[in-house]
Amino acid sequence: MQVKPVVNYKSPKYPDKEETLKNPGILLTLPERWRSNAYAAVAFSSLLLLTLTACSRKDSTGENEQFTGQVAPVFIHGDGRGSFGCESVAPPAFLSEEEAFSVIKEEAQRQGIVFTRNAPSLQGVAIPETDIYVLGEEANMGRQKGDLALDGYDAEKQVAFEFVSRDDINAWARENTEWLSVESYHFLEAAKVLAEGLEGRTKGINLAVFYDPNYNYYSPEIQEIIENSAGDFQLMEEKIKERVKADLQEQVRDFLNWLKGQNII
Repeated sequence: MQVKPVVNYKSPKYPDKEETLKNPGILLTLPERWRSNAYAAVAFSSLLLLTLTACSRKDSTGENEQFTGQVAPVFIHGDGRGSFGCESVAPPAFLSEEEAFSVIKEEAQRQGIVFTRNAPSLQGVAIPETDIYVLGEEANMGRQKGDLALDGYDAEKQVAFEFVSRDDINAWARENTEWLSVESYHFLEAAKVLAEGLEGRTKGINLAVFYDPNYNYYSPEIQEIIENSAGDFQLMEEKIKERVKADLQEQVRDFLNWLKGQNII
């Protein structure tokens, strides 16, 4: 018999390894006729254990390490939109990178996570392509390939975060010859685009994407602050900033609860 190489073959109808790693729940569907077969059940259990724990790390070289970490959902607390320019009738409440890091670090430390600024960079990931001169509610946000220096990292627990700030929105902005008197910042939309682009590209790190909550000017809570601070612009700014920081704290708390639910901490 002459051995010949297989030139073409049909794709299998069963899930391949890559698809199973992305969705381990596939293995939970065990045919009824197998359940009474002890040998099949043992083999299935071994396969499930192997897939959920070790299969994503092909070997000690770290070739598939980037696929082992998880990106948390974007936890929504705060309007996540802000503007700056002639339409502003209340003080801007953008959080600086330093202010956000302080809030996130303090909240995470309550659960034993110690974030430092010494965070890794992720190369060649999909990051938002923003536009700060946007009229209306639509962010009109695309994607571009680039490097991302994470904002905080706990090396021992392999947990990190990126905070989408005003500086980030400006840094990711596409070249635009059009200029408007008002700059618009869509933090929440950018965070969602970024989180999606980082999926499967975290180098084994469990990652959160937080965003600047900013505030909704027309919300009853903000209107109350403005009314009670009338005539004292500095007091109004301080109270609004307190509200914004409280929303960021809620984002962090949701992330910490998510980490617990994933048995990461």
